[in-house]
Amino acid sequence: LERLQAIAARTTYFTAWSHYFLGLVNDDPPDSVSFQLARRTFFQLLEFDPEQSLPEPAEAEWLGLESIWRSRAMIGLALTLGAMDDLDGSERCFRLLELGNTPDEIREQVPYWELRSLLEAQQWKRAQAYAKRQVDSFRPPPSQGTVSFCVALVRAGFGPLAATDNQQKVMLGQLGLNGLARLGQLGSINKLIDELSIEPDDDAGFILLWAQGQRQFAAAEKSRKTADYEIAANTLQQALRAQEVKDLAGPAGRCRYTLAWCIYRLDKLEKAAQQFTEAFAGLHENHDELAVETAWMVFATYRQLSESQPRFMALASDAYKRLQQYYPDHRYTQRASY
Repeated sequence: LERLQAIAARTTYFTAWSHYFLGLVNDDPPDSVSFQLARRTFFQLLEFDPEQSLPEPAEAEWLGLESIWRSRAMIGLALTLGAMDDLDGSERCFRLLELGNTPDEIREQVPYWELRSLLEAQQWKRAQAYAKRQVDSFRPPPSQGTVSFCVALVRAGFGPLAATDNQQKVMLGQLGLNGLARLGQLGSINKLIDELSIEPDDDAGFILLWAQGQRQFAAAEKSRKTADYEIAANTLQQALRAQEVKDLAGPAGRCRYTLAWCIYRLDKLEKAAQQFTEAFAGLHENHDELAVETAWMVFATYRQLSESQPRFMALASDAYKRLQQYYPDHRYTQRASY
């Protein structure tokens, strides 16, 4: 009997999800049979009375959500209610998941599924407000949940089904790129740009211009042509003029670091040293691994300048003291000491 009950429970679980996805891929209206059957079946699986309201948040820990099957079923119910335009009910399910004894691997994914629910219900404005709150809180290191959240935003804004003339959807895509930048996922940004053929336009934000500038710098490093370094520098400078830079100190620091290298390759050493100094401030504040290399470049550039212009020796000395203060045992500090 127990074996048959387990089989019946699994069958009910997959039946509920199948009804939901059937309604989704058919682009059914909120009151469709598929969504109604999905709702009824998820209620049955979770042992909720379909004629009663959902449990209150205070009851969350009594719902058995420590079971992965039940917590995933709650996600399915939340998505189904969202598809049926019952956004309050959908939000209630997600709050129960956050408050209950939900397994950590499920809890960490709750924001991603809540975003998916809003996107699939085409609640662009509500999705944007929710996404901004989440992205503003993102800090390294990345997790599967935070990266998935950002990728979903990028696909919503720039994917094949995205309407590029819908400014709200484009802003969702920009939020996703900003989130990936906050998490230090430049590789993921580049992959998505390639996959979705995202091209920066006149209104392109910081991230797209930064990614384009990084590519141009990489090309310049191969060609070693002055014109190529100038093109990369111009793009990176344009990126740093974007409005959202003030909220992205870490990524902006990395952008300045690449810009400084462009200027260094153009043999404008004093300007390069100034850019390296500005880049260090943002990188150090965000505990970026590039900070120590940037601090070294400040010292090395001013030291190089001081050979012909002694007035730069004081700035080289300050840069050396900075290395000693923040990275006393690092090989760059030892090299600077030598």
